[in-house]
Amino acid sequence: MNVEQFEELLVRFQGIIKKHGAKSKETEQVINEVAMLDDQAMTPEHVEVMRKLGMLPTPAPSPMSLALAAYQDTIQSFGEDSPEATIAFLHMLEVAPPEFLEAADQVVEEMFDMPNSIGVTEDGTPLFSLNDIAAKLDISVDDATKKMVELEAITGKKLHHEGQCFSVH
Repeated sequence: MNVEQFEELLVRFQGIIKKHGAKSKETEQVINEVAMLDDQAMTPEHVEVMRKLGMLPTPAPSPMSLALAAYQDTIQSFGEDSPEATIAFLHMLEVAPPEFLEAADQVVEEMFDMPNSIGVTEDGTPLFSLNDIAAKLDISVDDATKKMVELEAITGKKLHHEGQCFSVH
Protein backbone atom coordinates (compact mmCIF):
# COMPACT_ATOMS: atom_id res chain seq x y z
CA MET A 1 0.00 0.00 0.00
CA ASN A 2 1.54 3.29 -1.03
CA VAL A 3 1.64 6.31 1.27
CA GLU A 4 -1.27 8.10 -0.42
CA GLN A 5 -3.52 5.03 -0.13
CA PHE A 6 -2.45 4.62 3.47
CA GLU A 7 -3.31 8.24 4.26
CA GLU A 8 -6.75 7.83 2.61
CA LEU A 9 -7.34 4.68 4.66
CA LEU A 10 -6.43 6.45 7.91
CA VAL A 11 -8.60 9.48 7.10
CA ARG A 12 -11.49 7.08 6.36
CA PHE A 13 -10.70 5.29 9.64
CA GLN A 14 -10.89 8.54 11.61
CA GLY A 15 -14.20 9.41 9.93
CA ILE A 16 -15.69 5.99 10.70
CA ILE A 17 -14.68 6.26 14.35
CA LYS A 18 -16.36 9.67 14.59
CA LYS A 19 -19.49 8.44 12.85
CA HIS A 20 -19.87 4.90 14.23
CA GLY A 21 -17.65 4.79 17.33
CA ALA A 22 -14.50 2.86 18.15
CA LYS A 23 -16.23 -0.49 18.69
CA SER A 24 -18.31 -0.60 15.52
CA LYS A 25 -18.21 -3.23 12.77
CA GLU A 26 -17.07 -0.55 10.27
CA THR A 27 -14.16 0.44 12.51
CA GLU A 28 -13.16 -3.21 12.86
CA GLN A 29 -13.06 -3.58 9.06
CA VAL A 30 -10.70 -0.62 8.65
CA ILE A 31 -8.53 -1.88 11.53
CA ASN A 32 -8.21 -5.18 9.67
CA GLU A 33 -7.10 -3.31 6.52
CA VAL A 34 -4.46 -1.41 8.49
CA ALA A 35 -3.34 -4.64 10.17
CA MET A 36 -2.66 -6.17 6.76
CA LEU A 37 0.37 -3.91 6.51
CA ASP A 38 3.20 -5.89 8.01
CA ASP A 39 6.20 -4.27 9.66
CA GLN A 40 8.25 -4.59 6.46
CA ALA A 41 5.67 -2.65 4.42
CA MET A 42 5.48 0.14 7.02
CA THR A 43 7.96 2.80 5.93
CA PRO A 44 9.02 5.97 7.76
CA GLU A 45 6.69 7.81 5.36
CA HIS A 46 3.76 5.72 6.61
CA VAL A 47 4.67 6.56 10.20
CA GLU A 48 4.92 10.25 9.26
CA VAL A 49 1.36 10.12 7.83
CA MET A 50 0.17 8.73 11.17
CA ARG A 51 1.92 11.60 12.98
CA LYS A 52 0.45 14.16 10.58
CA LEU A 53 -3.05 12.84 11.29
CA GLY A 54 -2.46 12.97 15.06
CA MET A 55 -2.48 9.20 15.46
CA LEU A 56 1.08 9.11 16.80
CA PRO A 57 2.85 11.71 18.91
CA THR A 58 5.60 13.73 17.30
CA PRO A 59 8.83 12.78 19.05
CA ALA A 60 10.59 15.50 20.98
CA PRO A 61 13.84 16.61 19.41
CA SER A 62 16.92 14.98 20.88
CA PRO A 63 19.34 17.05 22.98
CA MET A 64 21.89 16.52 20.19
CA SER A 65 19.60 17.92 17.48
CA LEU A 66 18.76 20.93 19.67
CA ALA A 67 22.45 21.55 20.35
CA LEU A 68 23.27 21.20 16.64
CA ALA A 69 20.58 23.74 15.74
CA ALA A 70 21.93 26.12 18.40
CA TYR A 71 25.46 25.67 17.05
CA GLN A 72 24.31 26.45 13.50
CA ASP A 73 22.43 29.54 14.73
CA THR A 74 25.50 30.66 16.66
CA ILE A 75 27.70 30.33 13.56
CA GLN A 76 25.17 32.43 11.60
CA SER A 77 25.12 35.11 14.30
CA PHE A 78 28.74 35.26 15.45
CA GLY A 79 30.84 33.40 12.88
CA GLU A 80 32.50 30.02 12.84
CA ASP A 81 35.65 31.14 14.66
CA SER A 82 33.88 33.03 17.46
CA PRO A 83 34.14 32.07 21.13
CA GLU A 84 30.35 31.67 21.12
CA ALA A 85 30.59 29.09 18.32
CA THR A 86 33.29 27.23 20.22
CA ILE A 87 31.10 27.06 23.32
CA ALA A 88 28.09 25.91 21.26
CA PHE A 89 30.22 23.25 19.54
CA LEU A 90 31.58 21.94 22.83
CA HIS A 91 28.07 21.84 24.29
CA MET A 92 26.98 19.80 21.28
CA LEU A 93 29.78 17.33 21.99
CA GLU A 94 28.75 17.10 25.65
CA VAL A 95 25.21 15.99 24.75
CA ALA A 96 26.16 13.85 21.75
CA PRO A 97 25.42 10.14 21.96
CA PRO A 98 28.45 7.85 22.25
CA GLU A 99 28.05 6.49 18.71
CA PHE A 100 28.26 10.04 17.33
CA LEU A 101 31.42 10.74 19.31
CA GLU A 102 33.00 7.47 18.14
CA ALA A 103 32.21 8.31 14.50
CA ALA A 104 33.51 11.87 14.95
CA ASP A 105 36.73 10.58 16.50
CA GLN A 106 37.23 8.24 13.55
CA VAL A 107 36.65 11.07 11.04
CA VAL A 108 39.08 13.34 12.90
CA GLU A 109 41.72 10.62 12.94
CA GLU A 110 41.29 9.94 9.22
CA MET A 111 41.16 13.61 8.20
CA PHE A 112 43.86 15.02 10.44
CA ASP A 113 46.06 12.02 11.20
CA MET A 114 46.30 12.93 14.88
CA PRO A 115 49.70 12.60 16.51
CA ASN A 116 50.31 9.67 18.82
CA SER A 117 49.14 10.10 22.37
CA ILE A 118 51.93 10.58 24.90
CA GLY A 119 49.85 9.55 27.89
CA VAL A 120 46.41 9.70 29.45
CA THR A 121 44.73 11.61 32.26
CA GLU A 122 43.33 9.84 35.33
CA ASP A 123 39.99 9.42 33.52
CA GLY A 124 41.63 7.94 30.41
CA THR A 125 41.54 11.03 28.18
CA PRO A 126 44.49 10.88 25.75
CA LEU A 127 47.18 13.53 26.06
CA PHE A 128 49.15 14.98 23.17
CA SER A 129 52.36 16.96 22.96
CA LEU A 130 51.80 20.64 22.22
CA ASN A 131 54.73 20.49 19.80
CA ASP A 132 53.08 17.61 17.91
CA ILE A 133 49.73 19.44 17.80
CA ALA A 134 51.40 22.60 16.47
CA ALA A 135 53.24 20.60 13.82
CA LYS A 136 50.01 18.85 12.70
CA LEU A 137 48.17 22.17 12.48
CA ASP A 138 51.16 23.81 10.78
CA ILE A 139 51.27 26.63 13.31
CA SER A 140 53.89 27.77 15.77
CA VAL A 141 54.04 26.38 19.29
CA ASP A 142 53.31 29.91 20.56
CA ASP A 143 50.12 30.09 18.43
CA ALA A 144 49.08 26.62 19.59
CA THR A 145 49.66 27.69 23.21
CA LYS A 146 47.53 30.82 22.69
CA LYS A 147 44.73 28.75 21.16
CA MET A 148 44.77 26.31 24.07
CA VAL A 149 44.73 29.15 26.62
CA GLU A 150 41.82 30.78 24.73
CA LEU A 151 39.96 27.47 24.68
CA GLU A 152 40.53 27.05 28.41
CA ALA A 153 39.20 30.57 29.02
CA ILE A 154 36.15 30.01 26.81
CA THR A 155 35.21 26.62 28.21
CA GLY A 156 36.35 27.04 31.78
CA LYS A 157 38.02 23.63 31.46
CA LYS A 158 41.67 22.99 32.10
CA LEU A 159 43.22 21.44 29.00
CA HIS A 160 46.84 21.89 29.98
CA HIS A 161 48.41 19.03 31.89
CA GLU A 162 51.94 18.53 33.20
CA GLY A 163 54.24 20.54 30.96
CA GLN A 164 53.50 20.48 27.26
CA CYS A 165 50.70 17.89 27.26
CA PHE A 166 47.16 18.75 26.22
CA SER A 167 43.95 16.81 26.01
CA VAL A 168 42.07 17.19 22.74
CA HIS A 169 38.37 16.37 22.41
